[in-house]
Amino acid sequence: MMNSANPYNPCFDLTIFSKILSRFFPFSLLHSNESASSEPPSDDGDLPAEFSCESAWSPSGRCSDTTTNSEEDLLDKLEGRVIIEIEEAALCLQKITESREDARDFMCHDRLLSAVRPLIISAYSSIQASSLAVLVNLSTENANRVKMVQSGIIPNLTFLLETRSLDVQELAARALLNLSMHDGNKLMIGLLGTLPRLVETLHSKSEKAARDSAMALYHLSLLESNCTKLIQADSVYVIMDLLRSSRHLVETLLLVVCNLGSCPEGQTALLDSGAVRHLLGLLDGGDLKSEWEWFNCLNALLALSKEGDRFRLLAKAYKADKILSKVKMEDSGTFHPKTLQENPPPFSRHFDRWNLIRRRPSAMVDKKRRRGRKNIKSASDETPEILDHQHPVTSPASASSTGFAVPAATAAAAAEPTMNPRAASSRRTRKKPRGSSPERRSSRLSELNGDCSAPLMVEDDERVEPPPPPMPSWETVARVVPAMDAVVKVFCVHTEPNFSLPWQRKRQYSSSSSGFIIGGKRLLTNAHSVEHHTQVKVKKRGSDTKYLATVLAIGTECDIAMLTVSDDEFWEGVSPLEFGELPALQDAVTVVGYPIGGDTISVTSGVVSRMEILSYAHGSTELLGVQIDAAINSGNSGGPAFNDKGKCVGIAFQSLKHEDVENIGYIIPTPVIMHFIHDYEKNGAYTGFPILGVEWQKMENPDLRRSVGMAPDQKGVRIRRIEPTAPESHILKPSDVILSFDGVDIANDGTVSFRHGERIGFSYLVSQKYTGDKALVKVLRNSEILEFNIKLATHKRLIPAHIKGKPPSYYIIAGFVFAAVSVPYLRSEYGKDYEFDAPVKLLDKLLHAMAESVDEQLVVVSQVLVADVNIGYEDIVNTQVLPYLLIECLC
Repeated sequence: MMNSANPYNPCFDLTIFSKILSRFFPFSLLHSNESASSEPPSDDGDLPAEFSCESAWSPSGRCSDTTTNSEEDLLDKLEGRVIIEIEEAALCLQKITESREDARDFMCHDRLLSAVRPLIISAYSSIQASSLAVLVNLSTENANRVKMVQSGIIPNLTFLLETRSLDVQELAARALLNLSMHDGNKLMIGLLGTLPRLVETLHSKSEKAARDSAMALYHLSLLESNCTKLIQADSVYVIMDLLRSSRHLVETLLLVVCNLGSCPEGQTALLDSGAVRHLLGLLDGGDLKSEWEWFNCLNALLALSKEGDRFRLLAKAYKADKILSKVKMEDSGTFHPKTLQENPPPFSRHFDRWNLIRRRPSAMVDKKRRRGRKNIKSASDETPEILDHQHPVTSPASASSTGFAVPAATAAAAAEPTMNPRAASSRRTRKKPRGSSPERRSSRLSELNGDCSAPLMVEDDERVEPPPPPMPSWETVARVVPAMDAVVKVFCVHTEPNFSLPWQRKRQYSSSSSGFIIGGKRLLTNAHSVEHHTQVKVKKRGSDTKYLATVLAIGTECDIAMLTVSDDEFWEGVSPLEFGELPALQDAVTVVGYPIGGDTISVTSGVVSRMEILSYAHGSTELLGVQIDAAINSGNSGGPAFNDKGKCVGIAFQSLKHEDVENIGYIIPTPVIMHFIHDYEKNGAYTGFPILGVEWQKMENPDLRRSVGMAPDQKGVRIRRIEPTAPESHILKPSDVILSFDGVDIANDGTVSFRHGERIGFSYLVSQKYTGDKALVKVLRNSEILEFNIKLATHKRLIPAHIKGKPPSYYIIAGFVFAAVSVPYLRSEYGKDYEFDAPVKLLDKLLHAMAESVDEQLVVVSQVLVADVNIGYEDIVNTQVLPYLLIECLC
């Protein structure tokens, strides 16, 4: 069968767009210039008033349109499965929410948000863009913002910050900015792991996305707990590098620095990242163009001065007294460089505040602060709080070449903070990020602490004893330590089914494993850790309290389970882990968990030694896996594996136990983890990994390739059998040669190009799809190349690998116990070595048989309960029942 109908093209099409508008609007937006200049009729007829909209969005710049569908119809189409109808409804909602303020108020309800949430990660770009625009429009209303965050859209918006589409990235950043402006959302957005993604978006090629992310960071950093998360994620270094390299983000990022400097740990982190040198360099280089930039830069130095001796030593090393002597303060509370003294603004009365403070005894100020006494300040010493000031808009400029004051070598050596040599080296070699321009918008400066003293300077001829070296910081030695607080211990009580007596269960038993916290108040662990669970509890690191957990989803194929905890106390003071990219060979990994041999957290290190399609022991499936040489013991299951940047790159789940090998462990990589998470978020439940339901053979033999009509430059694999229950059974045929899958060529050995110098089985491409997705398969049939769009589905096995938490299926009649055969049943009857001890006929069915229909089962008489009616049949055990015999028994 040839492919007679092309798949729907998600790219924007002018013809499709005109059809959409003609269906929803009586006046087409795609008209000639003459019609565009004319005024459209103002009569709305009998249309509902709430959907009568005026829009300025058209090629000509002005039009007035009216929809003919009710809100109920639009929602029905959004929740439907017809792509064109979903696109029409999303576009109509975009127009309505864009033009009508009252519509934004009454349309922001749970049903609409639930319908739009999965659409913003749609594979169709037009649907995705329109749905994002709807969320941006709704988020402009302050009354909608808390409801939108509670609807669960933050994880999807955070995910979209990493997309390659700049338009999608801009819309996601703008929506997050709007939502972060509400005080009730700041804590939740921080807990859902959005902060690190916003920091990464500062490097975006889109100026709009970068500036909106910077402003969102400013609003979120008004909350101290979010400042702590930024510090733990090493975001301070990125921000300080951007202050030096990006002229466009300076003003907004200075606000973030002021907020970070308002907490003690933020002051320490800023000093560690070279904030004194960077801020003084900005003042000395003359690149601060606005008064607010001068004001915020000096405010940041003011906050850092609370570090006392360490700040004074750094300030002296970088010649702060000479740089600050150029700066004067006015009565208005704003700062100006010395060059502005020639044309001072009205009512200016300059005085050298910095020189006055410089002569105050530092020991006295420190002593007063330790005693908790507030400093007595005059009106001129008050740090002003700016409420909703409007930033002046500046034209875009290139990255500034700021000239930093370079101290003497000895002074710099004495002033640099003591740190681990490895960490110091990594900070010096940090890559220079890309900068972009921020948007100046109304905002609110963080209010500095009232007893914060001004910077304390020392004269050049004063002798200051260097401070004692700080105690070693484990966060510097091992960067994964801050993320360890997100690793939890999982306690589970299991009650397995009794397959010999399927009407009852076995005696319960307990186990412990590991898990970790991700965004959205969720946790991940292994599926086998909570299989047949009766009760699940989790305990945080350093805590003595166990919290009841609820299992949200179990992925048997990928051996991952998702949990949540309803007690809000559990989520206090914890930050979710970030996921990193797929590691490369020889990359360092650190496995963290709670293995046997102790009750506290354990850390083992190793490197990535292999990456290929692995057999998952629990799921009886083959998915992408990573082999490492770090020790993975019982209890490590479900624990994260970190890379050298402290990001999670996998989940420990199994190890190879053999007398000839040691330290061979396996982790579930991030592509499989993210597939599980997105599957749950997209469908509200775990639906599984799809397969291509064919049995194939390699085409490495040249005579075999010639026999099927393959050209010398053609490569692929030959189909031997097709599962009757698979959707492709009606399209593909035995002896077809699969040449490519979704545009990726398949080699004669069944592999595809993976990364530089690596190849992997083409089943990896199939596993990256979701159940119900379509894939383009190119085949060679009778020397003719055909292309088919195939809908992918999960595997239907005659003998299933799992019963997925359901009770065993059985039926009793006349003492005969009929039971459906599954892998757990075989394991229960014949032990762990069932692959050797089970009857050959059952093993042949397990390995080679294919189900003829979706409801077909392999049924056996597991045993006979002795009774008068079944005399002579007492010895029948695990004997297969043919269908017609079973029907006669049941009748």
